[in-house]
Amino acid sequence: FNMVEVNNLDDIDNRQMHFELFGKRFWKTNTLTGNVQFNKHDFNYYGYNQIKQRALAAEVPKPNLEQTYNRLSGNFKLKSTKRDSFNIRHEVGLRYQMTSNGSSNTEHNLVSTLNLNQFRNSELYNLDVGIDYNQYDFNTDNTIISLLPQISSIGDKFRIKAGLGVYVNASDETDFHFYPLAEIKYNVIEEVLIPYVGVKGEIRRVNYGLITQENPFVAENIFLANSNEKYNVYLGLRGTLSSKFSFNVRGAM
Repeated sequence: FNMVEVNNLDDIDNRQMHFELFGKRFWKTNTLTGNVQFNKHDFNYYGYNQIKQRALAAEVPKPNLEQTYNRLSGNFKLKSTKRDSFNIRHEVGLRYQMTSNGSSNTEHNLVSTLNLNQFRNSELYNLDVGIDYNQYDFNTDNTIISLLPQISSIGDKFRIKAGLGVYVNASDETDFHFYPLAEIKYNVIEEVLIPYVGVKGEIRRVNYGLITQENPFVAENIFLANSNEKYNVYLGLRGTLSSKFSFNVRGAM
């Protein structure tokens, strides 16, 4: 639990509070992790009016300048811990976040995920499934459904991954999107120097909770639209120089 109060200017209120509870439970072949968080941010809008015609206008009452964000979230994961990688391993996730403001506008975001993977000979088969539901007072309910099958071929030096990203963006209208998923890694020096290059795409969630974390001064009746990243081509270099130092340099376009 922690609370921070910042007051750098006269009559400017800025208070933040954070509370978190987390835990982990072990079984023979599975591990359950979870955490619950509550965050509160109180502040007021401020500024200086430089327009002469409005210099004599009545001052806006302070209560009308105040804003509060309450964020309640829970995140839980159940992951298999089987040592035999040739069995099907799984990871199931469930995440919920509620965001409300000083006008009692509320947003609910519920995300469920499933990962299945299995080794067969020198190939790794991987499947990711996701359902992301979002509801905010000023916008139509929206659901993103994702299906990402992938296969990786692992050799002595090369690791090649290929797959397909299938996304459904459902709101007033339902759109289907298909994206390439590919990556090549090469072990120049085993786990010391590994260059890689890849391409991917996705439908990325944009909601009120995320926007207000970046900019708390946005309007409450903001229009929300998910981001469609058609192609993201990237390349990088990662490696390990010692037990205490590793690096990963990456660029994208």
